[in-house]
Amino acid sequence: MLRNSQYLCLSLLIAVSHLQAKEKMVWSITHWPPLMILNGEDAGKGRFDVILKQFQAHMPQYQHITIEMNWNRVWSDIKRGKNVCNILSLKNEQRAEIAYFSKPSNVTLSNRIILKQSTFEYMGKPASLSLQDLIESPDIEGAIESSRSYTQALDKVISEKREKSTLKRYVTSSVQLMKMLVAERFDYLIEYPYIASYLLRSVNKADAKIASVEIEEIAPYSVSYLACPKTPWGKARIAAYNTALKEMSDSPQYIQAMQTWYATDEERAAVLKGYLEIKQ
Repeated sequence: MLRNSQYLCLSLLIAVSHLQAKEKMVWSITHWPPLMILNGEDAGKGRFDVILKQFQAHMPQYQHITIEMNWNRVWSDIKRGKNVCNILSLKNEQRAEIAYFSKPSNVTLSNRIILKQSTFEYMGKPASLSLQDLIESPDIEGAIESSRSYTQALDKVISEKREKSTLKRYVTSSVQLMKMLVAERFDYLIEYPYIASYLLRSVNKADAKIASVEIEEIAPYSVSYLACPKTPWGKARIAAYNTALKEMSDSPQYIQAMQTWYATDEERAAVLKGYLEIKQ
């Protein structure tokens, strides 16, 4: 008869054999708080950290592997047909030539005008603002990072020639800009609302409150997808992902994860509204 230790060894061998028999699903991950948080006290609490775990649980047919890589490597590998997928992908014509994309799976609020709560109330709590009007207004001053792109649509508005612009570029980080906003060095900054909420935590001022306002020149939200290489491997992973999405898309856990790190009920409601629109 087999002894307990022999039973244990046999069980381990069977488990390892079963694991090796599974095909691999390779996910690229990127440290981009609070979308993905790979280190620090909030590690694993990013919005897509949580969503990725949910998809992995709904795709048990695969052995799941995560690889940290920057965006250049992600798209370089996908273009070369390497076995890797990215859950944070935005879709455009150029990328559609080299990658398969899943069904729309996630909604992210676009860049917004970030104001101190007191300024927001003073302005009458506007639902939206024209960035062009703000830039040309002598009564209000804004700030952006000097070397950062704010998406093609916003970059175009920002870079238009004007006799005078009250939107200033600062050679500093987004964290410092948030601290400067709270200190009233300027009136507003441009940032994604969930990132603004995350940055506010680094400001050593317990009573600091901010509000976000939609920018009229751009769409209120963007849609993200899973992207995989245009290979049979990638096509199979996209199909499996779409099946998992269908199973979990209406679950409270999935919708709640999508709303993670947004600071206000209005922002969370806007995320839900956008998500319901892409599902139609």
